[in-house]
Amino acid sequence: RSLVWAMVLMLMILYVFAILFTQAIVDHTAQLLARPEYFVQYWGDIPRSMLTLFECITNGVSWDAVVAPLASIGHVWLFLFIAYIC
Repeated sequence: RSLVWAMVLMLMILYVFAILFTQAIVDHTAQLLARPEYFVQYWGDIPRSMLTLFECITNGVSWDAVVAPLASIGHVWLFLFIAYIC
């Protein structure tokens, strides 16, 4: 029973951070003529962002590659990503 609640909490955290990061990327790319591939690769939509965040905490993808698009749009997003990882 505790495992189920731990998984629900983890999914909620993943979902909230995925919304934050995806919205930041979408707002930033709305000003551009085309959405660069390096934004869409990790942060293109909510499910992809959730998968990216899950891969980060399970060592499935390099944090440096994932955080580079976020850092390019602002340091606030970099610090939020570090807070998520910690």
